[in-house]
Amino acid sequence: MKQRNSVFRMKSLRWTAVLLVVVAALLLAACGDVLGGDKADVDRVDTQSMAGSPPTYFAIAHGHLPDACTSLGRTQQRVAMRTIMVTLYTRQSDDAFCAPVLVPFRERIRLDVSGLSAGQYSVDVNGAVTTLNLMESH
Repeated sequence: MKQRNSVFRMKSLRWTAVLLVVVAALLLAACGDVLGGDKADVDRVDTQSMAGSPPTYFAIAHGHLPDACTSLGRTQQRVAMRTIMVTLYTRQSDDAFCAPVLVPFRERIRLDVSGLSAGQYSVDVNGAVTTLNLMESH
């Protein structure tokens, strides 16, 4: 009987551990917008290149923030086929009150073009799209 209780306790502990991991993952997913920020509202994106060897490429994102307590946060980049996808996030300050007034921004984001071959690419920053011509492979 003692052995049966011990086995039952072990299985119970395993299921409790699994349940805690699942709950923690769900909480992190639900809090992702708070921790990582929402995506910034981007109205337009332009590209810019700077001479050099190799040249440096930038996406210039133009948009607006929802209030004075929101600022631009981190960015993520990935390449899918011939599109450079950039995600620009926001972050919120802990101020108790923020006037809901649109705050324009212009953000210059260095594009990671390493490993890309020469040619035309789309640059997508939070849904605003433009083109970029890489003159040489990187």
